[in-house]
Amino acid sequence: MKYAALVIALNKYDNNPDLINALNDGKAMADKFRELKYDVVELFEPDATYAGYSKALHDLIELDYNNRYDAIILYFSGHGFMTNMSDYLAMQDCSKLEEHQGLTAATLSIRLQDFIEKMRSRCVTKVIAILDACRDDLSDYASITRGIRGMGDYLSSKFGSSSAAPRDTFIAYSTTASMSASDGGSAAGHSRYTAALLEEILKPIPIEQVFKNVRKRVHLRDKDQLPWEHTCLTEDFYFNYGQLDPYYGKPYPKDCYECENYTSFDATAQQIQSLLLSKDESDRSKGLIALTNHRQSLNGEDLFVIGRIVMQQAINGSASCKKFVESRRLEGYKKGNENDLANGLLYDLYFDGQNKYTPKTIYDFSLLNSLMQFSRNDYCASSVKFIRQELDSIQAKPFYRLGNSQFYSVYVELEKTDYTTKDGSAIYYIEEIVFDDEDYRDKIELEPYMLEPREIRVELSRFFQIPQIQLRVSMSDVKHILKNRIPDRLEEILFDVLVSNPVDDIDQLCSSGYSPNDCSILYLEDVQVEDDYMMIEGGCNASFDLYFDDDTLSVSFPGSFSIEMEFEKGKWRNRSHSPFSFDTSNYYN
Repeated sequence: MKYAALVIALNKYDNNPDLINALNDGKAMADKFRELKYDVVELFEPDATYAGYSKALHDLIELDYNNRYDAIILYFSGHGFMTNMSDYLAMQDCSKLEEHQGLTAATLSIRLQDFIEKMRSRCVTKVIAILDACRDDLSDYASITRGIRGMGDYLSSKFGSSSAAPRDTFIAYSTTASMSASDGGSAAGHSRYTAALLEEILKPIPIEQVFKNVRKRVHLRDKDQLPWEHTCLTEDFYFNYGQLDPYYGKPYPKDCYECENYTSFDATAQQIQSLLLSKDESDRSKGLIALTNHRQSLNGEDLFVIGRIVMQQAINGSASCKKFVESRRLEGYKKGNENDLANGLLYDLYFDGQNKYTPKTIYDFSLLNSLMQFSRNDYCASSVKFIRQELDSIQAKPFYRLGNSQFYSVYVELEKTDYTTKDGSAIYYIEEIVFDDEDYRDKIELEPYMLEPREIRVELSRFFQIPQIQLRVSMSDVKHILKNRIPDRLEEILFDVLVSNPVDDIDQLCSSGYSPNDCSILYLEDVQVEDDYMMIEGGCNASFDLYFDDDTLSVSFPGSFSIEMEFEKGKWRNRSHSPFSFDTSNYYN
């Protein structure tokens, strides 16, 4: 079931007496509705004008269009009045509420019947209106009440006496038609009526009992205030229909989630679970064979729990369970639109046997990559949707969600140290590891001094639980890569490019051609590394022999280069490059 609430509350009026506790009441009720997991639209001062109501009503209708609510609740806390045989809720900018001026005030007020009819026209199953209205601060009265002074039989004393409740509608008033209601009276800064309602609304009892209890609470403290209701409900309505139970609406019963003490009523399922939980690998293999043979006879709850056990054992190193998961032969376990076994496999990645969110760390990358692959298959689509809904319900945000196809980028800040390895290679210190704008350096159990980017990538994949194929690691300074992995290779590659590709800057200097002699690196301006890919921009110095008809001239020029390389078969190779650019101005000097 889906419920929504429109909460309107205001203390300050432009043309009418201000109130003290109405706004506080409205905010408390909005919080209570959220606690009940309703969608809530709020309208509080200074926006509680009639124009503000029109916008709030539009927002409520938009929500209903997208959600198709089973019930919509209106809670109003402020001044109310009756005119022309209709109940009105006074907005902030309505005109002064005076006897014989009701129609004037009505132009900038909410006609209760119009709101109800608008909701009913949208086929909302039930409409509930709770009106803590008829409030006023009367300076010459001994107390603050909910009646507008001087209205007499035309306005507040008749409020609530004219509203008829259409089918499946419930209207609750904070007091009887001819009586005013207190604007205070509660130690918590609420009206007596709202204070009582806040105490009762979470109870899993029918709405009639809720307001009967409210009436008792209010009347016990103030004999002059007696809340009452109009009702034409044809079915029971509960503010708390069970949604506060964390397992309400779940596809499996509580003991499937808190599976440490799960007991199946099926003898075959019991045997399979017992075999899978065994410490003997041969028993686990027998359990998987039995699971395959009896998969059609097992119910969804047993398959879900068995899936959890299989994933536990696979993560803990069971060869047979790991092979079962990696085989991705789960299509045969799908019944209708659901794959209960796959649901259990995925659920146990994130939750423990007490149903606490404890994401597992998978050290076996083939298992992690296999999960990524099978979660993309059509027969697991419902299971991916299931686990995402479960994670969303607790607002959990794992780094990687199964089914995601996006790439994840990690930036590593490196700092060169004065230390070297035995072969003289420089050692770099890992200063920062930034993922999603947060530094994880102190959170990752990673050796601060590392040489190989591949080692860093493996550890990052393990920590973030992101398949390596979807992890992109870039580093701030990869000169150590050039030194430790390809100490002379870059210059060699650049020289090969010079030999095999014409350089216009050089070619135009001579009449009979040229040949490169060598190429040395002057500096590296920009270096980007992602896994087995490297892009480098920098400066170089190259020497050439320039050929003329009767002579040869040896020269050297500074230049710039931009090259992309890829790591294949243990060696960096040229992938693509931009044309070299050389400064030949000194040639003419």
